Amino acid sequence: MTDNVVSIISGREVIPPGTPRPDLIAELERLLEMARSGELDGIAYASLYRTDATDWNVFGRWTRSTVGALHCAIYRLCSTDVDGGVNG
Repeated sequence: MTDNVVSIISGREVIPPGTPRPDLIAELERLLEMARSGELDGIAYASLYRTDATDWNVFGRWTRSTVGALHCAIYRLCSTDVDGGVNG
């Protein structure tokens, strides 16, 4: 396997599917701690699996501003190079 493969479009390192992502793990642990402390009251998510399967769900409480935040996420997804995802 070749190390340090970068995208010819963005120049970012390409992380192969199925490779553990420390940044993703840290964010999920941060959210889990916030849920355990009662600070996080609800969540909406979309997920991508190594097989390119996707999933989504909404848990807990949500408001119209939650919907607005999702639109911000959609904007970022649509305005970012889609060449294997943002790796940073």
